[in-house]
Order: sequence, then C-alpha cells, then structure tokens
Amino acid sequence: MSDKGISRVDCGSTHGWYARGYKNGKTYARLFSDGKCHGRDLAYAFALTYRNALVSELAKIAPRPRARRAVYCKAWGNTGCLGVSRVNKKGPKGAVYPTYLVSWRPKPGVQKSTSFSILKYGEEQALAKAKAFRTRMMKQVYGKAAYKRIEARRQDMQKLYPGICGSTDTDVTGDEFSWALPAALHTQSEFDAAKSFDLDQMRRTGFGPWGDGDLWLIPGHWYKDLPQGYTFTSISFKDTVFTPGTSDDDTGYLSFGIINHRASAELALRKSSSCPKI
Repeated sequence: MSDKGISRVDCGSTHGWYARGYKNGKTYARLFSDGKCHGRDLAYAFALTYRNALVSELAKIAPRPRARRAVYCKAWGNTGCLGVSRVNKKGPKGAVYPTYLVSWRPKPGVQKSTSFSILKYGEEQALAKAKAFRTRMMKQVYGKAAYKRIEARRQDMQKLYPGICGSTDTDVTGDEFSWALPAALHTQSEFDAAKSFDLDQMRRTGFGPWGDGDLWLIPGHWYKDLPQGYTFTSISFKDTVFTPGTSDDDTGYLSFGIINHRASAELALRKSSSCPKI
C-alpha cells in the first residue's frame, strides 16, 4: 500500500506525520509528532501502521446513501438562470434553430432535459416558459417547502456574495471557503503545480475544500478556461476527464477538482485546538 492518506506537516512548532481516512463524510485522523515518536522515521512508521489499521476498520463500515446537493449559486451560462441555457439545436433535416434548453436531475446520477423553441414562442415567451418549467421540476424534486427554503437561501447568497454571480472584485473569505474570484488557472502544468499549494495559496487562488477530504473544488467561473482532456477528481473521488460542454457546470463550485494533501492537512490542523494524542 502506498502512503496515501499520510501527509508530512511542518507548520510552526508542529512537525510530524498526519494520517487520516474518510468514510461517510467523517474524518478519522491522528498526528504522529517527531518529538513524541523519537524521530521522523519512527513517526512515519507509527503513522503508516495507524493508516493501515484504519483502512481495514473503515472498510467494515457500510457506505451511507448519497445525499442530494442543493445548488444555490447562479449558473455560469448565458441566461443568468441556473439550469436554463440558450442553445442552437439541430433538427432531423439538419436545420439549426435557437431554443432555450432546460436541464434538471430528478435523482442523483440522472439528468434530463427539454427545450422551448424561440421560433415557436418568441424570445421572451420561450425564456419565460423555460424558467417556469425549471422551477416546476425543482419543486417536484425537492418538494415545495424545501424548494422555497432553497430559493430563499440562493437569494441570500446573491446578496452576501455577489462574486458568485459574476463579479470579479469580491473577496469574502470564511473559515472554510473562499468566494474570491481571481483569474482562472488555464494550463495542465498550472493545475499540477496547484496540487502542492499550501492552504493560504489554495484559498487565495479560489479553490474550495470538499467536506473534510483532500479534494479541493474548482470555482464555476473557471469552466470555460479549464484545459480540455485534463484528469480531475470528482466529488465521488473518481478520475474524470474534462470535456467542455459535457462535464458538469451547474454549480458555483464545480463537482470536480484536484487533490491537495498538504492544504487539507493544514486546514485540519487549524480546525483542531490541539494535536491528537498518540
């Protein structure tokens, strides 16, 4: 087994190996310090033993059913409405005509769509029908009461974090997420380098941590600049090759990103009031 789940921590007066595992959204971790373990090599040996035992124990825990994610943020599309896009559609005889495409997910992993012809309804009416249909589908998926709460939350977020709605001059940083919108990373080499960024660099760049794991999600406004063919990591921790127009783009943070053990270890240490005992 490799050293996956083990990171070196040299931060301030803290020096040691941080071993961790994840199951059902919960983090199980322990820091093995050089001082308490009588040296760097012994600390690593203890961390490796702990990690191996932890992997075996976590395998015995039944996986928790995947929960739905409510998306609050504005779409990075051409209508300003989440799940509604203006596209050109090709008919059976090859003719191209403009429509408003509506997409939604009735359940996790299943995506559906329908469209409203601009030639048939006109620009304004087609857009209005598309938005109304999207709202109706969301109420069916979440329920009317839940959808009302989601919509209220979305409006609150637009007021609190206007950067999510397209502004590039907002820098509001919380304890876990940074809503700053700097210039996007463009090349494969830039994303490779970002996998070694420290916590502050990740936050300044705009990445957001996914749960308590090592995955850092990509801001949605980077979508059009992402390198085609680059292999990212999805929120289910599977490799996903980025393909423009096919890869998911329906959230303020995309449903994929990069693995950065260093930044995640630093974040976990900052959240902890004291180092775990060994």
